[in-house]
Amino acid sequence: MHEEGLADEGDANGRTAVTPKALLVLTQSVASAFAFGVGDPKVRGGAPLNSLQRGGDEVPGDRCKRRFRGVRSLPFTSFRRHEGRFGRIPADVRRGRHGNSAGRPLRGKVTLMAADAARRHATYDDVLRAPEHVVAEVLNGDLHTSPRPAGPHAEAASVLGMDLGGPFHRGRGGPGGWIILDEPELHLDRDILVPDLAGWLRSRLPAVPPTPFLELAPDWTCEVVSPGSERIDRERKLPIYARERVAHVWLVNPLERMVEVYRLDGDGYRLVVTRGGTDRVRLEPFGAIEIELEALWPTPPSEAK
Repeated sequence: MHEEGLADEGDANGRTAVTPKALLVLTQSVASAFAFGVGDPKVRGGAPLNSLQRGGDEVPGDRCKRRFRGVRSLPFTSFRRHEGRFGRIPADVRRGRHGNSAGRPLRGKVTLMAADAARRHATYDDVLRAPEHVVAEVLNGDLHTSPRPAGPHAEAASVLGMDLGGPFHRGRGGPGGWIILDEPELHLDRDILVPDLAGWLRSRLPAVPPTPFLELAPDWTCEVVSPGSERIDRERKLPIYARERVAHVWLVNPLERMVEVYRLDGDGYRLVVTRGGTDRVRLEPFGAIEIELEALWPTPPSEAK
């Protein structure tokens, strides 16, 4: 094969190996959301990733490697069948100029970037289209739906909201100075979160806006965790809260009868205290009042009246 050619002369079965230059021709013609790249360097006529050139400028090997993570290969002929979806294939390729000597179209494999570059991020429209009986959130570009809270979850969030609302939201029996909301929808950059409770200092949020969501990060959030949500709360939500500089996060587990208090420390959170059972506690940032934890937990059936 000549160095300037776009394909070799094919194998015994009439298939043609696609070279980097042929792939680059395809790259310029497909939709911007997709990227074609060099296939397996072992394919006859191919070139190592670190020697891929475009317009005389060498593309660094590391950059090429990043482009080929999470890819899948599709037969070239499949792109002709879906030409309208992926963009128009150049006429000379369609006529077989870059095919074999018989003028047949290329049958080699091209590589489609379908993991990162083409992955569709969930948006607010996806949240609006979610069924009404679920809680929909967008975390790191992924749509997460969860059922409405079960009884113990709802009871813990409701009682805690009542305990904090009087003294801090309304200033009755406490210092006031806060806005405390149940299940507010937070739009933080591209993420959409619905904590069980959230609080803002009135110095930052003097009044609740007349919008269906808030874009100002709270000063405190509370997530009531359950077996189905705990991993998401810890691994997905906590890093987002830290990025948005939410000063305090509480994780309340009514089944384990435990409260964990986290304080922002640098780029992450530091566990300040863990309390549970029947303790009466003062927890930051609401240390001005004492909270009776036993009131948050579900009442055992044997004790129910």
